[in-house]
Amino acid sequence: MTRSGKALPHPRGPVLRHRYGVSGLTSNAPFAAEVQSNIEQSCCSIVPVRFRGGPVDPLIYLAFGGIASALIELGRFDKAIVAGKKAQRLNPAYQIPYRCLASAFAHLGRDAEAREAAAQLLEVDPAFTISSWIARGGQSNSTLMIEGLRKAGLPE
Repeated sequence: MTRSGKALPHPRGPVLRHRYGVSGLTSNAPFAAEVQSNIEQSCCSIVPVRFRGGPVDPLIYLAFGGIASALIELGRFDKAIVAGKKAQRLNPAYQIPYRCLASAFAHLGRDAEAREAAAQLLEVDPAFTISSWIARGGQSNSTLMIEGLRKAGLPE
């Protein structure tokens, strides 16, 4: 919902769902200020308001992955774990939740869980390295995510 109370349209396509999830928390997109000022909301309550597809949308895991990534950059590691686990449950082959979980657990000092998430990421993508991920997706501005991935012991 926007500040005026109007519902936002449902993003179409998986890339837009992911980007809306990220932009709704990290940019100057409509409604970002409300989410940032009230970040204590559960990730589970952000998604139904932001995405009209709701929990029956087969691609909703993309939104949870985007929200988990954004929450890491906001320093909300506990909330990022909630969103990351939800995305992981919805699609175990999706890489983003494993990166988010490894980074968030590492930032919280939960090293065993961070290493477990890192190992699961390497099972899904055996060739994963931090530098190739940065080069592939232009993620060089995701400083907290990168720092957490390094703490989790993922290959550079």
